[in-house]
Amino acid sequence: MIADPQALHLHVKAKMFLAYCYDLEGADIASCKQIIDSIPDSEDRVTQLNVELWRIKIIRDSGQPEAAETQLKKFIAKIDPKRDWYAYFSAKILLGGVFILLGKIEEAQSIIAETQKIVEASPFRTPKVQLKALEEKLNVAPPVPEFLCEQGIRSWRLSFQKKSIEIKHQTGAAKLFELFCKKEWVDKNLMAKKLLKKEYVPTEDDNRIHFQVHTLRKILLELEAGSDPISFEDGGYRMIPRLIIREGEI
Repeated sequence: MIADPQALHLHVKAKMFLAYCYDLEGADIASCKQIIDSIPDSEDRVTQLNVELWRIKIIRDSGQPEAAETQLKKFIAKIDPKRDWYAYFSAKILLGGVFILLGKIEEAQSIIAETQKIVEASPFRTPKVQLKALEEKLNVAPPVPEFLCEQGIRSWRLSFQKKSIEIKHQTGAAKLFELFCKKEWVDKNLMAKKLLKKEYVPTEDDNRIHFQVHTLRKILLELEAGSDPISFEDGGYRMIPRLIIREGEI
């Protein structure tokens, strides 16, 4: 349909649906971004607001929740909650998820209370499903463990409660750990550049990257923080514990 010149009026919807399919797969943010970026600004208000929300969502999924929070607040401030009720509701739900990512639990709870009123007034099923998903995300959010990290001459020393481990410098695990010290979510492109000194090629690099992630995960599990310290998310990997750097620079 997207390639059909006779279906120009359907191209935007088709592209957003295709991006939605990539989003469900959760493994190719770059392609999702490429699709949304190919959609020009629209004179149709509903379409334009949907595209803008997609762009903000991609910012969040790219590991930039603070930037997404800023953009969402600007988006919400410029629209009419009544006329643009669905865009307003969707932005609030997205902002609630960002708040959870940032550990702003009270703000997320406030979002849920506000959007509950919108859901109760709406005859549609989709808002109810979106709100339920946000509530579940909030309810299952576990306390985030904090790892105290000290950079020594030969290695990193990590401590959690009474446990401590070392990660030797210049190893793949140390290089990967240093990426997580800078960003809690790291995509495979950056991992390939840091670990393999090359541009990311999925067929060549996925297994090598997974091996390094597995190696670092195995080391971090020795701290017995109670959960998987590294999760696969949106085409990259997220460090679940909060890393507190005591001194030194990465």
